[in-house]
Amino acid sequence: MYTYTADFSNAYLHADMPKNKNIAIQFREKGILQLIANRIPPHFKNEDGVVMSDLVGVLNKSLYGLANAGKLWGDLLSKTLKNMGFKRSTLDPCCYYNKNYHGGEMHLCVFVDDIAAFTNNPKAWEKFLASLRKQKFKLTDEGLTSFLGATITTSNDGESISLSQEPYLESMAIRFASELRDVKPKDTPLPTKTSINMTQCPKDENSQKLAKSFKFREMIGCLIWLSVYTRPDLLYPTTQLAQVMSNPSKDHYNLLKRVVMYAIASKGRKLTYTSDGQGVQLQAYVDANFNTGDTGRSNAGWCITISGAEVMSSSKIIKAVATSSTHAEIHALFHCIKDVVWIRRLLEEIGMPQGKPTPIYEDNTACIKFAETLQVKNRTKHLEIKYFYIKQIANWGLITIVYMPTKEQVADAFTKPLAFEGHK
Repeated sequence: MYTYTADFSNAYLHADMPKNKNIAIQFREKGILQLIANRIPPHFKNEDGVVMSDLVGVLNKSLYGLANAGKLWGDLLSKTLKNMGFKRSTLDPCCYYNKNYHGGEMHLCVFVDDIAAFTNNPKAWEKFLASLRKQKFKLTDEGLTSFLGATITTSNDGESISLSQEPYLESMAIRFASELRDVKPKDTPLPTKTSINMTQCPKDENSQKLAKSFKFREMIGCLIWLSVYTRPDLLYPTTQLAQVMSNPSKDHYNLLKRVVMYAIASKGRKLTYTSDGQGVQLQAYVDANFNTGDTGRSNAGWCITISGAEVMSSSKIIKAVATSSTHAEIHALFHCIKDVVWIRRLLEEIGMPQGKPTPIYEDNTACIKFAETLQVKNRTKHLEIKYFYIKQIANWGLITIVYMPTKEQVADAFTKPLAFEGHK
């Protein structure tokens, strides 16, 4: 499989404006844009109703800054790719595929004006670029060294591919240098048994004023981008600290700086996907931490892996108050299964069906028994009806729930702060 990336130049300027919606532009003497309106104002027309062309122009093409510019570009690109024989995924509108494009199979992932392509025929990529350029699109063929800020490296034997964000973390070290000056790097993002919730936010006016001077939102924004892309180990601390983003205390800020310094100190970590010769094998890990903090609510965490590395993960606070640890685990399992079913359907759509039930690793035996039996018992009969979806999916043979000891549970890191050995 060959992989490529490309970038459209001035993407938004290619789309035509809708004919039923005119955008009028008035220019100053030096040609600077002065006014944009959804209709041509009456005073831009002469007595005969003709637009005075020396004063106003009507946009025929989309323009950066228009509210619907992104949608117009997305519609144009989708129409173009469909005309080239690509099908748009019904499960992810940013994915396109063609099973026989110039003698090869090709899959596309689109992010605004960036494209990542996967094909088993290098000539198909050349034909793809040539076809787009023939339609007046300007593209930059960037090879596969980076995509959306992540550095991509491929092993010499072509059997593995790795993603990292080391340059982004280096830029964070420069950006927050003054804030991190006195912070020493630690082996883990948070101390064990750390609890973060809204009840710890400052109530007095002086502390709230001090909180406004923190670069709390900026740091959280950087960590979110890292945690959802290449650093799932940052997911739990980031989601916990994001709760108090509107009114953080000094202690919250110190914890956040520790997380940022940990991320920077471990900037060389990568997500590595390795081929084992057995095709695309889906696996999932799920866990919950019962009754954390002062709110009585539990934390749920899960991750889904393909070829030995994470492709989707989540750490969230369960909205409903769980009445037992089993109840909390059932909540987490329900949300994990929804993601597993979606990925199974997506893989099947693009030609990688899962021939076997997807194993989901769980460390709560009562939760496993709940999923495997159709019986309704006293301890679980009060659960909302949606949680019986677990039983249905298990009964259909789409998943199999496998017991895994807590010490080996990968998803444990998404529910609580762990010591170094557990976090590693």
